[in-house]
Amino acid sequence: YEVLSQSECAARFPAIDIGQGSRAIYQAESGFLRATKCVLAQVKLARFHRAAIQEDCPVFHLQETDAGVLVSTASRTESFDAIIVTAGPWIGKLLAPLGLPLRTALRQVIYTGIARNAADFQPDKLPVWIEEPEEYYGFPADGEVEGIKFASHDAGIDFDPDHPERPVMETRLQQALEHIKKRFPDVTGELVSAQSCLYTIMPDERFILDFAPGSRRTVICSGCSGHGFKFTILLGHMAAGMAVSGTSDPHAAPWQLKRF
Repeated sequence: YEVLSQSECAARFPAIDIGQGSRAIYQAESGFLRATKCVLAQVKLARFHRAAIQEDCPVFHLQETDAGVLVSTASRTESFDAIIVTAGPWIGKLLAPLGLPLRTALRQVIYTGIARNAADFQPDKLPVWIEEPEEYYGFPADGEVEGIKFASHDAGIDFDPDHPERPVMETRLQQALEHIKKRFPDVTGELVSAQSCLYTIMPDERFILDFAPGSRRTVICSGCSGHGFKFTILLGHMAAGMAVSGTSDPHAAPWQLKRF
């Protein structure tokens, strides 16, 4: 990586003002991928390898027996040799008897318009960025959605994933728009679009990748704390190995439940 002063950063990346006395740590190999496209690609690969994708099929109950694990949905109950539970924001409810030390929080994703010098916001001129200690982060403009995307890794509220709506948090929204205008003087500072997502957060912001207590059939993979998506291929590979072998992956030791 390179360490850049305010003036050096402004010369190379003119869209962003890191602030007087601040420094930027730049890593040229960084980048970003569109989450929806990644999910669709992974589903395509899974089907190629003969996986059956059951959509709109919530799981309501899991029960482990001597012969396997029973998975119950609204329409049927099926038995499997082993399962991997990746229920995301719902894992705390689905595995409530385990009392997992996690919480589910609502986070705001925001797009604001570009007022001037649009070329400076393109991926070849603006890298992915994250600001510490405020924990705002964002992406260049890639044409998929108008404006530039940014969010806060920290700002949000605890939230029930079964709530029918994902409300826009107006106070958080205004704070974020004011902050982004300070960091990026050439944006409009006006809201183009906003959506909310859910984080499943562990106290140490590390993952869970472990067997359920006393089990060698039920693998839990969750608690990704807002930074797990880019590890899905790795975590899937490790979790599948555990489900097939019935043994823990030694590389997953830091993510075992016994740390709590």
